[in-house]
Amino acid sequence: MNKLDISSLIKAYGAYLKALHYALNIETEPSDKIYEKEIVANALIHHFEIAYELSWKMMKRYIEMEDSDTKILTKRDLFRIAGEKGLIDNFYKWVNFHSARNKTSHTYNEDTAKELYAVAKEFEPYMEDLISKLEERIEYDEKIENSMRNPK
Repeated sequence: MNKLDISSLIKAYGAYLKALHYALNIETEPSDKIYEKEIVANALIHHFEIAYELSWKMMKRYIEMEDSDTKILTKRDLFRIAGEKGLIDNFYKWVNFHSARNKTSHTYNEDTAKELYAVAKEFEPYMEDLISKLEERIEYDEKIENSMRNPK
């Protein structure tokens, strides 16, 4: 079995976290920093977009590596199967993240940008959980593979 490399996902998570922490800190700044807050919100939305894209792609790769016969036609299929396999706990949140990601090209609309910013701030624990579960699965798969190569 090939090993799934999630290093790009972890790197994207790190960049997303930096943007999130900066955004949360600047929210408490005086209201005269509106322009800075807008730039930071846009940066967080951008990092959310990248992190989300890598998240669903890694889910899909893992599922296909585990069972090449699995048919994934839509993101809803992907999230349903990921939930069945225990990679994610909240199907509806992931569908919501997907919907928000589809709106990211419309961030020029102030109301949409505010909505996306709010969703982007919610993403952190779901992405952290996905990474943790993927790391556990990868480690488990490596142990099984090693035990098959080196039986005692």
